[in-house]
Amino acid sequence: MADYSFPTKTLVVGVTDPKSSLFLKGQLRFMSEHGFNVFLLTGSSDLLEDFCKEERCSYVPIQHIKREISIFDDLRALWEIGFALRKIKPDIVNFGTPKMGLLGMIASFCLGIKLRIYTCRGFRFETEKGFLKRFLIELEKISGCCAHKILCISPSLCAKAIAENIFLEQKIFIINKGSSNGIDLDLFSDEKIKQNVRKKITLTYFLNGCFIYGFVGRICKDKGIFELYEAFSAIYEKYKFARLLLIGKLEDSLDKVFVSRLLSHEGIIYLGVIPKIELPTYYSLFDIFVLPTYREGFGNVLVEAAAMGVPIISTLVTGAQDAIENDYNGKLVPVGDVSSLAETMELMQNDFNLRKMYGFNGKKWAKNFRQTVIWNGLLDIYNM
Repeated sequence: MADYSFPTKTLVVGVTDPKSSLFLKGQLRFMSEHGFNVFLLTGSSDLLEDFCKEERCSYVPIQHIKREISIFDDLRALWEIGFALRKIKPDIVNFGTPKMGLLGMIASFCLGIKLRIYTCRGFRFETEKGFLKRFLIELEKISGCCAHKILCISPSLCAKAIAENIFLEQKIFIINKGSSNGIDLDLFSDEKIKQNVRKKITLTYFLNGCFIYGFVGRICKDKGIFELYEAFSAIYEKYKFARLLLIGKLEDSLDKVFVSRLLSHEGIIYLGVIPKIELPTYYSLFDIFVLPTYREGFGNVLVEAAAMGVPIISTLVTGAQDAIENDYNGKLVPVGDVSSLAETMELMQNDFNLRKMYGFNGKKWAKNFRQTVIWNGLLDIYNM
């Protein structure tokens, strides 16, 4: 049960999915250590009690919040959020992710909370069409209208918001070069990888002598999995020693026939979901990191790979283009272009010096996204 107490400064942070709370790791504790009594509002999960103890914040579960549109549940969730905010009486709220962003901003606006921040983590409408796209745009506009300030987590996301007339330009701010929580550069460091663990993984999956492409993220259409499959298959036809390691959740929306082809491919190894603390070891196996995504809010995995000294290939789309510097620590290719993707993969595979340069530059690039830079930027806003 949440402890409703009332110090000088009270901050409420909210996200829709309890799993998304993990993207706030360290930030909530940082705010607590800087004089805030912090509350986390998100969906109900048994996993968050320990997380919130570690982060020194109070957990307030919102039982009826769902990621997808559900009018009855959404109304109940709105009431729950409003009830919690009336009890907590926060000085500041910061709500993000589409559903919590919308409902949290509406409730906060109606209650007249002093400082309302909407964290825009990406635009789902970018991959939709017709009525649904227009509807999602209008929901984003409502979230923005209810906020005093809007944190866009990447410059291209900000540019898209202004170009589409979604948010007022004077409300928008970006912290440094982007990201919502920064990257834990102490965790994502190839200097701390235990070689015996890496060797064990290599032997387990028979990777000795292989050239390894890596992917980390949701395995779904929006992350470019169809294009990646086709491009890698073309590579594999020429280079039987090539391997593609896939890490992440296979989305239920994927066609079952395609999933069967993906998992039965001789050169593709599906590793499932890997705990974040173990990801650096797997990144260290990759010769090239590939994310042919359709859209991103920012693209944290791209910076994580860069911090590990892995050269990157991604797409010239919102968010992703801010997480990589083209021709400095990787390459950006046109979205949905299988030929361009395959050509770039082959080019980088066959150019050791190019990969070495991109990997070296990536470590320097990643320092722009150190977590304390993002946290201090948020702290400045909260203390306005």
